[in-house]
Amino acid sequence: MSSYADPGENNSLFLAPLCGIDIYVHAFLPYYALYRVFGQVAQYGSTGHNVWPFIIFNAIAVTILFGTVLIHEFGHSFMAIKLGGQVPKILLWPFGGLAYCSFSREIKNQLYVSMAGPAMHIPLLAFWMLLYVFTRQTGPECGGTDYESMLHLGFGGARYSLDDCLWNNVIIEGMMLQVMLFMFNVFLPIYPLDGGKIFICMVALCCKCEVPTLAKTCIGISSFFGLGLLGIAVLQQNYFMGFLCIWILYQVYNMYKFLSSGNIANHPLFEHMPGGHYNPVVHRERDSMGTYNRVGTSNC
Repeated sequence: MSSYADPGENNSLFLAPLCGIDIYVHAFLPYYALYRVFGQVAQYGSTGHNVWPFIIFNAIAVTILFGTVLIHEFGHSFMAIKLGGQVPKILLWPFGGLAYCSFSREIKNQLYVSMAGPAMHIPLLAFWMLLYVFTRQTGPECGGTDYESMLHLGFGGARYSLDDCLWNNVIIEGMMLQVMLFMFNVFLPIYPLDGGKIFICMVALCCKCEVPTLAKTCIGISSFFGLGLLGIAVLQQNYFMGFLCIWILYQVYNMYKFLSSGNIANHPLFEHMPGGHYNPVVHRERDSMGTYNRVGTSNC
């Protein structure tokens, strides 16, 4: 996601420069990675299987996850740079990534930058599918060799044994990660996810709504879906998803505070939209002396 919400970059560690952009990792990211790799080793070992393929698979899966997130953030970054902006840093943290983009934030530019990240999952999916076609393990212990078998495994079917077909599991993990991240970032209109920004930008372009109306729409839809996801996380006892939903709802609450204080024109999502702090609108008004133009922002 591009930089609208601060996840606590003061707790970040510099990793390395890449393509002219400094890459940082949040201090909690290594702990999350260790949890993903070793968190369920004891449970898996109790089944009688060798735990090393399980550990190796989880280590590769975490690497693929944050490699994918980094490429996603480079999608945002390269689009911002193409639009004449700058990107000094990218932060990887347990809930994903954040590109610190500085660019001219007209509505279309915000839309292009928001869409560029999820668009990176399309060539990444093609890459993993080609790996499946040309490098998959075959044989009776690794299931079928056609696309029907691949789709069954990806969409809810039982995956291959880690003891016999580790590489097939890695490829399927890579493919499904692209599908899930694309859907999560495009089809969920939740702020501050990319889908929420894309949705609000499209509404602003199509409906010419004022900033307070856009903010109320964003808060209402984001709260509805955010609370729904939080309920699913509680039912499934998915603590990571629960923390993510709490962070999302906190960002929505911050937007509500901007709105309720009459300061929504200064919110990062809206400050460059028509009626925002940096893009005031002209109001045609009348008084006893006649009509006149008043320049101002759109507040409550």
